[in-house]
Amino acid sequence: MVSRWGLAAFERSYLMTFKRCTKCELDKPLSDFKKDSSRHCGSCIREQHRTLHARHREREPVKWLLTHTRCRAKSKNVPFTLTAADISIPEFCPVLGIPLRCKTGGGMAADDSPSLDRFIPELGYVPGNVEVISNRANRIKSNASADEVEKVALWMRARGAPACEREDSDACA
Repeated sequence: MVSRWGLAAFERSYLMTFKRCTKCELDKPLSDFKKDSSRHCGSCIREQHRTLHARHREREPVKWLLTHTRCRAKSKNVPFTLTAADISIPEFCPVLGIPLRCKTGGGMAADDSPSLDRFIPELGYVPGNVEVISNRANRIKSNASADEVEKVALWMRARGAPACEREDSDACA
């Protein structure tokens, strides 16, 4: 039998190490909260940030591209002098011909999301050196030269790779 003192001590220790998140209404360890004054746990805060991030990307795609490109330029230590007037998001990707949509797929940029491509990476993000293409085209291009991309295409065709494997691609129509 547990004495009332033992139970009270247990309750006090539980309350001192756990806290209830007001968003998900679960008791979680204090380590899941950023500050003692936080009402929401880290998981709920991250989910809220993901939702706001996706909404911002969909509502103001040019501003979103500028913000994230500026951060990328800073981390790569390359020049960044772009303004909103320098960026125009076309309806279709100029490389693959797929429609560009300003949305996120599960928190990440989808294949048909607009992406800024640098023609000459060393010059950085400056007017005249960037173009908006699809995220898929930019990933395909990545660090490859035009000759390397062409060689890969020739190699794929020589081995009988289908012209289009993806059912959802409008570029193959």
